[in-house]
Amino acid sequence: MESDAGNDDAAYVDDFTYELNSINLTSYEKVKAASEDGSMQIVDNRPPPGIQSTGAIPNAVNIPAPSLLAEDGTTKSADEIKEIFTSKGVDLTKPVAFSCGGGIMATLGYACAVKAGV
Repeated sequence: MESDAGNDDAAYVDDFTYELNSINLTSYEKVKAASEDGSMQIVDNRPPPGIQSTGAIPNAVNIPAPSLLAEDGTTKSADEIKEIFTSKGVDLTKPVAFSCGGGIMATLGYACAVKAGV
């Protein structure tokens, strides 16, 4: 990756470290089983067009990631997030897996759930 040496605000690859925290990952097999037996709730954070174009995980609840954001782009309050989840039938006392197409929207869903105390 080329750096932008003339830009003092540029983020450089050298300044970034990454460490996988696999405790927050689950396998395809576990998600497939959960979609069949209900052992874990599955929240799909893609907006409806994404689901319509590629299909949905059976028995997943759709909570589009953008619905978790306030008008100013910040996350909604913990109470608002709880209301969104419960209004869609998500039991906040049971395990939840978050899904999307590439991980970005699912990460927002997970972060919002943590904010809401799930």
